[in-house]
Amino acid sequence: MSIINRVLKDLDRNRALSGTPSGVRAVAADRRASLWIWVVLAALLLGSAAGFALRQYRIQQVPTVSAPQPHPAAPAAAPAPPAEVPAAAVEPAPASAVVASPAPEPAAKSAPPRALAKAALPPALETMPSSLAPARPRIVKEPSLTTPQASANAAFNEAQRLIEQGRPREAIDKLNSALTQYPAHLAARQTLVALLAEHGEMQRAETLIRDGVALHPDEIWFAQAAAQLSVRQGNYAGAAATLKEGLTRGHADGAYWAFLAGVQNKLGHQDEAAQAYRQAVRQYPDNGIWWVGLAVALERQGQKEEARTAYQQAYRTKLTPELKDFVAQKMAELAR
Repeated sequence: MSIINRVLKDLDRNRALSGTPSGVRAVAADRRASLWIWVVLAALLLGSAAGFALRQYRIQQVPTVSAPQPHPAAPAAAPAPPAEVPAAAVEPAPASAVVASPAPEPAAKSAPPRALAKAALPPALETMPSSLAPARPRIVKEPSLTTPQASANAAFNEAQRLIEQGRPREAIDKLNSALTQYPAHLAARQTLVALLAEHGEMQRAETLIRDGVALHPDEIWFAQAAAQLSVRQGNYAGAAATLKEGLTRGHADGAYWAFLAGVQNKLGHQDEAAQAYRQAVRQYPDNGIWWVGLAVALERQGQKEEARTAYQQAYRTKLTPELKDFVAQKMAELAR
């Protein structure tokens, strides 16, 4: 309406300039003013209509942009079963490799370094899709490298178990198998010799002993075993010769010397028997039986004082009641 006010002001100014008295109204001028007012109002209405039409046109020309619709979230993949960690063999158990799918990492976390990924997964899983991995773990047995000595050890251990169960015949078969696979198995040969001797198979035992001497020239045990077989056959001279020859091949313990002393005593060689017993008690001074053997050998040689000293040493050791009574009686006899 500011345009109308401006037009009215212009009309008043024009009347003032024309000199018309304020109280006199000119009919022609009033008509012209009224016509002018209607012209201005019509122009305003047309302008308003044109503006409204222009705004509608612009609105229709603007392309409609629809609000972005959220995409439906992809269904989360079902987590794969946790990776089986190959078990481990305490014994060695064939290493086994357990094939399984690795567990998926959360999306918010960064992937582990390549070095850690390789260390955590078997090589076969680095390129294997989880859908192709077997549902159940598959154990892959690696070939075992078995040597003849390892096979012989296994057979010997089985023989030991059979002996403990009172099954000597089956143990002999296992020991034979062990020596077939590895003839140098010392424990298997020694055990087999002892079992064969107990069952009276002397010829087979002697063969094993001779072969053992060839395979183990520094092992004095075979000389003692051969001497025992000779004693079983009543050949004390052969046993003594074998034991003496064995002394040149290795170190003899107290039992070896005591065995040689007993053989010499059977042969009536009291001096050699006493020497062998001295070697035995030097290594095992707490063995009362060997002290008694030394005392008997010395007494038979007429060395009463040394014999009584040996009996006294024997009396201080742990003896059976019967043997202790025997030693006490001998001590009393030699003290007179």
